[in-house]
Amino acid sequence: FLNPGHCYFFLLRLPDMAVEYVHPAVGEVLGCNPADFSPAYLSGILHPEDAQSFALKQEAVLDGFNNRIPGEKMFRYKACYTFRVKDGNGGWKHILQQYLPAGQAPDGRLNSILCIHTDVSYLGLSPGYHVAFIGLPGEPSFHVPGGMPAGQPEPLPEISDRERSVVLLLAEGLSSKQIAERLGIAKNTVDTHRRNLLRKTGAKNTLELAIRVVQEGGDDSNTYK
Repeated sequence: FLNPGHCYFFLLRLPDMAVEYVHPAVGEVLGCNPADFSPAYLSGILHPEDAQSFALKQEAVLDGFNNRIPGEKMFRYKACYTFRVKDGNGGWKHILQQYLPAGQAPDGRLNSILCIHTDVSYLGLSPGYHVAFIGLPGEPSFHVPGGMPAGQPEPLPEISDRERSVVLLLAEGLSSKQIAERLGIAKNTVDTHRRNLLRKTGAKNTLELAIRVVQEGGDDSNTYK
C-alpha cells in the first residue's frame, strides 16, 4: 500500500455503511476516539469545499467496482482519491483515501471494503477531483471524474505513455530497479523518467508526483495505457 504518512484503517460494511472495525491510530490522525468514528462523523468534519465532490467520489468508487470491473477481477484493484478534513486541533488535513475490496456478495457486487486513510498534508497537494483505480498487478489502471467544480486546479502537463507507466508503478510502491524489470528497460532509464517528470510537473519528489497522477488522472483519457 502507498502510505506516505501517518495512517489508520477501518472496515466498512455495505450497503448499510456500518463500520465493523477502526484502528486506534484514528486518534493520532484525526484526534477522534475510535468508538466515535463513523461515516457520519467523517462527513461532519469534511472541508466545506470538498463535501459535494466527496459524495460523488464515493459513488464513483461503487460504480467502478460494481459496474466497470468484472466481478472475478474485483480483488485485483484498489481505488483512491484525496479530500480534506478538520482534525482535533481545528486545523485542516489532506487525506489520501484508499479502498480495497474486502467482501463480495453472491451476486458479485461489493459488500465490504477496507478503507485506509493517510495524512499527506505535508505534500501541499491541491484538491483532486478524480478517482483512480489501480490494477494489482498486471490489470490496466484507469481513472474516472469524481465531481470537478468550477475553479479546479491546473491539470498535470501531458506525459507520455511510458512516463505514465513509470508513475503508476511508483504508486504501487515499486523501486526503480523493480520498475525497470517490470517494463524491460534499464534502471538508468527509469531514473531519467523520474527526473524528467519532476521537472515537468514541478512536484517536490517522486512520492508527491505519484500521488498527484493518481489523484488527478494524469491526462484527459479515462484509461492508463
